[in-house]
Amino acid sequence: MDQQTKLIYDTVYGNAVLFLKRAIKELIATPGEYLPPEQAVVACVFIQMAIELGLKAYLIKNKSLSSILTNKHQGQTLQDIFTAFEKGDLKTKRFEDLKNMIIADGELFDDVGIGFINDFQRKRNQAVHFHLRLENGDLFDLKYDLVYMLVHVIIPTLTEINLDFESPSEFYANHLDKKDYKTLIKFRPYVMEMEKVAAEHARLVYRCIECEEKAYSVDNEMCYCCNLQYADFGEYVNCPICRAPRSVIFDHNNIAINDHVMNGLCLNCGARPSVFKCPDCDVATAFYGIDELDGTCYAQKCELQT
Repeated sequence: MDQQTKLIYDTVYGNAVLFLKRAIKELIATPGEYLPPEQAVVACVFIQMAIELGLKAYLIKNKSLSSILTNKHQGQTLQDIFTAFEKGDLKTKRFEDLKNMIIADGELFDDVGIGFINDFQRKRNQAVHFHLRLENGDLFDLKYDLVYMLVHVIIPTLTEINLDFESPSEFYANHLDKKDYKTLIKFRPYVMEMEKVAAEHARLVYRCIECEEKAYSVDNEMCYCCNLQYADFGEYVNCPICRAPRSVIFDHNNIAINDHVMNGLCLNCGARPSVFKCPDCDVATAFYGIDELDGTCYAQKCELQT
């Protein structure tokens, strides 16, 4: 990307994040069951602006600057386009045109995502343009709709986060102030969406020891909700109480200096068994009481060292 295009891209991207931050501030300002009508309208406007600018940034990065410009600028030199940008005269395509380009491309959103965007547009138009009265049910649903947009529309538009391995919370931790971020990850609609994302994208999901939400992926060693990451710290074994696989976490870095035994915590049932890690074969097991260890390695590969 050349320097002039990058400056335009950075400006569009920065403005998308700016509107996004304001949308989140409105969304999380009231912890009640319903969004107040005024906040609902403002949040919808800010989210819509964030999405539109996000699509422009995405298209500039993945296609070209000219892909978002109207016919007026087609065929112009980059210098002419940049001059128009500096003067505030740069004309870009309508949101519908941008959206149709994304649909035709078929890479950013699936049919469910496109359907959700269309539905959100209708609700936004009702609230903003036609001043239709939003019932309590609409205001209740809107909180969850806006959170869906934050996770499934904004994230793929503005980031390269792969939900199979990364959390949207990582992006928001980097862009929101600390107060708003802490409020967001405790905001019930967001928590529920993160629990759903974790269940869909991770094989083993348990309760996080930091935020206590069921959004911690053992395989990825991170919480989808609060973005707690335990890479290179924790190790996991089966729980002897609830039998959940790889649910007992322990600090494998320090177990050797504790005679190869230390306390663990089951992220599924909350039990606190001890964990023994064999110094010979490196296999670990959780147990209650030393009598459960029968003198042979759990993996039956070597003799226990005592």
